[in-house]
Amino acid sequence: MRPRLLLVPLLASVLACSDRLSTAPNASLPSFAIADAARDYKPGFYWLPPMVKNPTVSGTFDASLTATVDICELIDDECGPVLATYTMTSGPGGEVLSIQDGHYHVNWHTDQFTLSTNSYRISVRAGANNVLLGYADVQPAANGSSFKNLDSNEMMGLVDGRTLPIKFRIETNVVGDIDVAPLEATLEPGGTQQLVATVSDLHGNPMSANVMWSSSDESIATVDQSGLVTAIAEGTAIITATAELVSGSATVIVEEPVEEGGVLASAGDSHSCAIDETGAAFCWGLGSLGQLGNGFLVNRFTPFPVAGGHTFTAIATAETHSCGITSTGEAYCWGLNNVGQLGDGTTINQPSPTLVGGGQSFTSIVAGAFHTCALTTSGEAYCWGLGTNGPLGNGAGGVQTLPTRVLGGHTFASLTAGRIHTCGLTIAGEAYCWGLNSSGQLGDGTTANKLMPTQVIGGVTFASISAGDAHTCALTSSGSAYCWGNADQGRLGMGDPGASIHTSPQSVAGELTFSAITAGEAHSCGITATGEAYCWGSNAGGRLGIGTTDLQSLVPAAVAGGLLFRSIDVGDHSCAVTTTNEVYCWGPGGAGRLGNGSTVNQSAPTPIAAFPES
Repeated sequence: MRPRLLLVPLLASVLACSDRLSTAPNASLPSFAIADAARDYKPGFYWLPPMVKNPTVSGTFDASLTATVDICELIDDECGPVLATYTMTSGPGGEVLSIQDGHYHVNWHTDQFTLSTNSYRISVRAGANNVLLGYADVQPAANGSSFKNLDSNEMMGLVDGRTLPIKFRIETNVVGDIDVAPLEATLEPGGTQQLVATVSDLHGNPMSANVMWSSSDESIATVDQSGLVTAIAEGTAIITATAELVSGSATVIVEEPVEEGGVLASAGDSHSCAIDETGAAFCWGLGSLGQLGNGFLVNRFTPFPVAGGHTFTAIATAETHSCGITSTGEAYCWGLNNVGQLGDGTTINQPSPTLVGGGQSFTSIVAGAFHTCALTTSGEAYCWGLGTNGPLGNGAGGVQTLPTRVLGGHTFASLTAGRIHTCGLTIAGEAYCWGLNSSGQLGDGTTANKLMPTQVIGGVTFASISAGDAHTCALTSSGSAYCWGNADQGRLGMGDPGASIHTSPQSVAGELTFSAITAGEAHSCGITATGEAYCWGSNAGGRLGIGTTDLQSLVPAAVAGGLLFRSIDVGDHSCAVTTTNEVYCWGPGGAGRLGNGSTVNQSAPTPIAAFPES
């Protein structure tokens, strides 16, 4: 007599059908012989008769999913070999999943298989991430053509003594995926990081769901139920967001603070500035408008100390002015101030650092051609200077000589300033840009200027962003590079410029993974996770640093010299800091902007002269 099927309760681990769910027994998850929404398992999924009694449902049936049914043999209460897989288009004996009267249906013809006396698990998966929705365990019985219904304790016969109709219902708004941003954060003990969980349904569409947060090691980092992480002690913790048995996670690295900071360098138009390990600032290059901040209006061909004796943690250079943030959060600017870009409440040029007004405490600062923006400790963006075409983001043009709040109510994690546009990343990795958009540099699918932040289209979540003269580049958390705006001379790195402008993010060619990216006047550069530098776009004056005088590169080209870098910044020329805290610059050398004592162009990285001792 052919073995029949008997539904029995088996306490086994869930079949591993998705990397979002554990393949091992987990005491925190329910384990049933039959697992579905009616038994406190995956909401929105129900087994139907004859396997169970008819459940009470209230949701909307989803008839547009691609589902899969797997049947595996249970060995030691774990899934072993897969006996059969049924999809919407294929299955053993030509049997496929179909939709009938508000449910999914496939027939398991048991006579087509040689069944042992072991048990079997029927599992259902669906959605883009193949999410496990539910499972049921069955066991062959030699006592006839029937099986037991656990809900009613009744024996029910197989169709024709050999066929088990597998029927189930999937409703809309079932959680299919959770993405956590940012994917990685490095904090000091006592520091905090807001994580954001984006929940998607089985179709990949955003949806609302109750998310629970947890930490793998609360001695390293804790997380509250809003996703706010607090660093406790040195180490690494995995922070997980879970909803309806689906999880997403982020890595939090807690490191003790370093007593002295690393060297930072910034490349402007015709001058450069840097901060040494102690926070002392130095500038070199064109100084006729006070942009070197040393109290004089002359050019300097090697690094020269910025006046005032301030200790800086951040520095930014633009066309004709420079700014820095002190260790106490004060902002200072110097240079041309004809439209209020120094933020001191006047339009008087300043050859030495002048305190930015308004009384805010800032963590970072960025500078455009005629405007400046900074970020407060609470993630509020302020801008000042020339508002024509909208780079201040305050909904109006005109001149602002003091910091004015960027509209929109966004909380930003970082800012960047191009020549006449500005961009910021929210804590969730959403990119917003505002200002001049004639080349599509705002990435919103248009070429219309925006007086307030407008979201970059394309649905890509970014970890860093950099604005150039007429283009913008950004990196995802996985290191993939995108650029948009003016494609002339290959500055978008696409390999083929195609259209002269691109109003939405375009992938940079080459499949490189970057840890940093920067956009300049007509070129862009990035650093890989291992420290190699690549540049693309215009090579005028050798600004790509590739050791040749080629006019341009349409794709990322390796910077010559074999140096390893940890940061890079580009304007009209390029400057970068090596992993050993040495500053190298390359490109056009006019006015001494490369800091090596000459005005000669350099097509490969050249070390700047040593910082003078204070």
